[in-house]
Amino acid sequence: MRRLYDVRRRFGLGTSRFTYVVDDAGVIRSVYHNEFVMRSHADNALEALEALRNGRA
Repeated sequence: MRRLYDVRRRFGLGTSRFTYVVDDAGVIRSVYHNEFVMRSHADNALEALEALRNGRA
């Protein structure tokens, strides 16, 4: 996945933590980045999914 979306950390330190929400058509609707608060990824993805469900995205 990191190669597909070209997600790399600065200075060659490995990969970054990104979360993507992709709709049924394959369009990326949300991108979230946070290196430290892992729980925030789930919270953000759930918010993005709710927005999609309600036609706000």
